[in-house]
Amino acid sequence: MSAYEISLLSVIGINVILAVSLNMISGFCGQISLGHGAFYGAGAYAAALAMIVSWSASHRCGCAATFSP
Repeated sequence: MSAYEISLLSVIGINVILAVSLNMISGFCGQISLGHGAFYGAGAYAAALAMIVSWSASHRCGCAATFSP
């Protein structure tokens, strides 16, 4: 697989996880959740900062996982 295909599948997977979790909260429980966007943004921001610092892939994933519970 090329780097583009891996990147595309990663973005699709992340958005599927976000959509399924939001569907579980708002669809089944009927609750409005604004926290999903905040955690999604915090994880993306932490991952972007880790990319700028040029850490290894394991450090980047750990940083993003730490800042998005």
